[in-house]
Amino acid sequence: MKKFIALFGAVAVLLGGATVFAADNHDHEGEKKEADMCCMFLDMAEKMLSKEQLAKTKEFHADCAKAGCSAESQQAFFVAVKSIMTREQIAACKAHCARELILGCPICGGAPMCCFFMAKFELFTKEQKEKAAALHADCAKAGCSEEAQVKFFAACKTLCTAEQIAACKENCEKAGIKGCPLCGGAEEKKEKMEK
Repeated sequence: MKKFIALFGAVAVLLGGATVFAADNHDHEGEKKEADMCCMFLDMAEKMLSKEQLAKTKEFHADCAKAGCSAESQQAFFVAVKSIMTREQIAACKAHCARELILGCPICGGAPMCCFFMAKFELFTKEQKEKAAALHADCAKAGCSEEAQVKFFAACKTLCTAEQIAACKENCEKAGIKGCPLCGGAEEKKEKMEK
């Protein structure tokens, strides 16, 4: 189990947003470009999948590469890979992503947004942080479900001042975060501009 956690850690770091440049490999054009997530996963798959799983993963990747590693073909690739992984492998991935606050992992979904928010949001006062921690404990008791997170973020928003919400929007715009559950981030600004 420790081996799986360590291996998923390495994969999650790669998949978690590291910018990697790859030369001609995995049937891609020869110019340098940002590596596709499917290619990064394939490079690490030997260390975490069985031989049978690895053979199937390579077949899935060949199909993905034929389609140019498009967003759609990568989505299909990860759905196929996930379907051959064991529950234990997926659980180890989920545990690692939660511990490392990795969002959007194509295998397990990554850490819940509420956990990421509590670790990274620095605009609360001490009193607000304590109240938010109690709200997060309730969310965690509900398994950080989508419904529980909606309630959590709605309650957190009532804790914040207008200045804190504005600062959150500014931080989200600087970081390129879209659709922040607290302030709407760049997503909300885009909607206003379209009106």
